[in-house]
Amino acid sequence: MARVSKNGGLECPDRQNQCCAPRLGSITVPNIQVTIELADCLLLEKNPAVATQSPTGGWAKTHLLVSLVILLCASPPVRAERLPLKAYTTAEGLAHNVVTKIVRDSRGFLWFCTSDGLSRFDGYTFMNFGTDQGLPHASVTDLLETRSGEYWVATYGGVVRFNPKGTPANRVVYDGEASVIAPMFTVTLSEDQDRRARAITVLLEDRNGAIWCGTQKGLSRLERINNRIALRSVDIGIPNEYPEQGIISDLLEDRYSTVWIAAPSGLYRRWPDGNAARYTQRDGLPSEYLQDLLEDHEGHLWAGTRLGGFFRFNADDTHSPPVVAQAFTIKDGLPTTWVFQLFESSDRRFWVATGRGLVEFFPNGNEHGQRFRSYTTRNGLSYHDITALNEDLGGNLWLGTNTAGAMKLARNGFVTYDEQDALYDVGAIFADRTGSVCFKGNVLGNELTSVFEGAKLDLLNPNPPSFHQRFGCFDGQRFDWFKPKVLPFYFGWVMEEVTLQARNGEWWLGSGEGLYRFPASDNFAQIKAARPLAIYTGKDGLAAPQVFRLFEDAHHNIWISTISSATNGLARWEPASGSVRDLGNSPGLPSLKDNLPRSFGEDRAGNVWIGFNNGLARYTESSFKLFTSTDGL
Repeated sequence: MARVSKNGGLECPDRQNQCCAPRLGSITVPNIQVTIELADCLLLEKNPAVATQSPTGGWAKTHLLVSLVILLCASPPVRAERLPLKAYTTAEGLAHNVVTKIVRDSRGFLWFCTSDGLSRFDGYTFMNFGTDQGLPHASVTDLLETRSGEYWVATYGGVVRFNPKGTPANRVVYDGEASVIAPMFTVTLSEDQDRRARAITVLLEDRNGAIWCGTQKGLSRLERINNRIALRSVDIGIPNEYPEQGIISDLLEDRYSTVWIAAPSGLYRRWPDGNAARYTQRDGLPSEYLQDLLEDHEGHLWAGTRLGGFFRFNADDTHSPPVVAQAFTIKDGLPTTWVFQLFESSDRRFWVATGRGLVEFFPNGNEHGQRFRSYTTRNGLSYHDITALNEDLGGNLWLGTNTAGAMKLARNGFVTYDEQDALYDVGAIFADRTGSVCFKGNVLGNELTSVFEGAKLDLLNPNPPSFHQRFGCFDGQRFDWFKPKVLPFYFGWVMEEVTLQARNGEWWLGSGEGLYRFPASDNFAQIKAARPLAIYTGKDGLAAPQVFRLFEDAHHNIWISTISSATNGLARWEPASGSVRDLGNSPGLPSLKDNLPRSFGEDRAGNVWIGFNNGLARYTESSFKLFTSTDGL
């Protein structure tokens, strides 16, 4: 499948980015092996109905199986949480679903350069400008707002001065034409008659107010002569062995007022004195097919490439060649070598738009020592090719694609985890002392292990996959699901409020076969291999094997509620004796046969309050007092 380039042309597919090689047998990803016969992973992704035609069940039964096949076809593995994304396409008023660039102007409007005109977004609706309003060509590649407030538009039919207050015209108005009314668009063409020289790809205003134009045939500059505007070519030494060498992908002016030029033929630099130089792999560049340039808040210069990932380079105010300081590609964790754009948001987060989705880059590594965090269609992106990035005034990140329009990634929004993370439901959420968020829930697997622990799933089986209870921890990067290795361990059916970390750091786990007490650990996940300090069952004072609630009071007593069809129970583990005391028949309590201890609390005086089906009990000074509806409840 061909891909539309940043500059509007067609590009050959990046084979390493396609999951299209026929394969037979098993797919293996870290900790997961699935046996299935695949003709083409990409076919399943594009046509899920092909895989959902089960002779024994409908679409609903096998939908998750297909989702898992697609999930497992993705490589390298990424987190599958659902990002807070909203898609914008032609259905929402966008001019075209091929977005080549996103620009924010001084008033906060977002401008989308598309293959069928220019779209302005005011936060609510789109206003579109195209050939019907006077643009010379449907393909728009850039928009520039100058410091003086002028707007210029780059199109494949020339560079266009845009007067938002002007009158639209149903024909092309060229610079120098006499006009009774002020037109909305006025076109300036290159003096070079070659159509490639008139196809503008990128715009830049330098510190002196000069406007530079990248074209498909090298670099040009706008010049005002006798009240007219001319677009004239500027020689920077681009070879002319084949036409693609002359395409200018991006322009950037550095702190030394030199202009850097990215092109398929290398990196170019033009100094204020008019001298220019070209740099290629012979000069140390990781790749010379450059697509984007960025200067970050620290003044570091970066370049994105098509075949070599991206790199940072150093340059001074002399004519010395740049020095590559860092380079990042697949071996460093980048999901693909194909980089469309590099972008730094206002909160100084570094984003990379790639042919395999959106990537966040951590120059110094994140808290886990990792450089990259990747987001793909599994995370809710509408398409895998992210061609453009920018940010609105609210700090929301906007993404452009070359097929599916644009997306807004909300700065503050909900991130969702679901069946694509092999997670069916969550019954309890709590935290450990490392800051990890921990869970008790049902995850995909079999009776013995989950897919995270090496379970093998037969996706040709027409029956729906099964889910089983596990504990889990999320460290901000990934889930770790597990079952304590102590045998037997039966989770039981109660999910919430049966996992407790006591003040001394010990972990108490209520199960369907009693209560487990584990050694102190800041990291909850360490209990998966830990030996319990004790296991308390019916012979130790529990009235029923299924633990229903756990609570620790200020004196470090652990209160235990149990449930069964025969009778419910109330007990307390006391640290002084290290044993469980059955409190079910204590004076002042209701009959536990029909009353279940459902909730616990403690007041400032140290009284423990217990909620029952039909009342509320207070425990103080070794005795219970029951309050019911007759007491005003």
